[in-house]
Parts: sequence; C-alpha cells; structure tokens
Amino acid sequence: MGWELDESIRSMVQYRYFNLLESMSALGVFDVVYCRNVLIYFDQPTKSDVLSRIRNQMSEDGVLYLGGAETVLGICEDFKPVPGQRGMYGIVSNVAQRAVG
Repeated sequence: MGWELDESIRSMVQYRYFNLLESMSALGVFDVVYCRNVLIYFDQPTKSDVLSRIRNQMSEDGVLYLGGAETVLGICEDFKPVPGQRGMYGIVSNVAQRAVG
C-alpha cells in the first residue's frame, strides 16, 4: 500500500493546464515547483526565460524539482543544485543553508 495525503492537504493542491511561455504573475507564489521533463523541449534562451520567471513566482525558501535529463547549470543563475539531492534546486541565496540544515 502506498502513501496517501490527508484530504485537508490534498484540498490545497490545484491542477491546471498552463503554458510556461505565458505570464505567470496571476499564479501566485510557490514554495515548491515541479517542472520535470519539460525544459528538455525548449532551446537555451527559452529555458533561461522560463526558469527566471519561475524564480520570480517562488518564495525565498522555495525548491525547484527538475527531471533527470534537465539542469539549471549554464542556463540560469537563480538556482543552484542542492547538494546530495538529485534534481532538486534551491534559490541561490539559500542552497548553502539547506545543505547544512
């Protein structure tokens, strides 16, 4: 049997279709963003633009999860890999703190 979140938590989650090339300003602020296996379909300038706009919608202690074939390295300076966590990226100013704490 797998894990299941309590209904009070599940009710806070919204699923919707969204075009990453459109404005994200109406979406609010995110603590966690899962953008897995999407960026691989974009060219480098578009990846950079999407990652920068995602960062603008994230809280200061936010976390970004990318797919195994994706990275921010050489594309975006807003995120850095969280040491020891594959596919997990933190906001640049918070990565060192996350590795310690």
